Amino acid sequence: MKIFKISDFADEIGFLQKIGYNVLENKEIGNYKLILVQKDDETPELGITSFNNPFTKFEDQQKLKSNQPSLKSGIKDVINEILNFKNKYGQILVASMNQGKSESYKNILEKTKLFNISEMTYFPKEESFNESWGFYIS
Repeated sequence: MKIFKISDFADEIGFLQKIGYNVLENKEIGNYKLILVQKDDETPELGITSFNNPFTKFEDQQKLKSNQPSLKSGIKDVINEILNFKNKYGQILVASMNQGKSESYKNILEKTKLFNISEMTYFPKEESFNESWGFYIS
């Protein structure tokens, strides 16, 4: 297992800023990183990943679940932080380059009954990112 280093997170934030995203929030909670970004006046986008996976690398987002720490280990804190983001910024897009992860996040957040959640949406490949799947929370 790769040991997470804060410089990795800083490099990733630098990459996101380089391609035009403003980093609104970045948090480390348990085994997970949450980063909330926004491009221009678009809906803020939330990325959730484990410390051993970059947000921006497609191949790392496709790893099998067996290689991932359990989100359940810090789920209450993660949900509380997402709720704080929603209360502060309004509607948020939660997305991943891994369809299964997006579906898991959606299922977890739906069970809380704390959010209005849209249907899953497919986002085709863009210049800077591979395809992804996501849903809106409000």
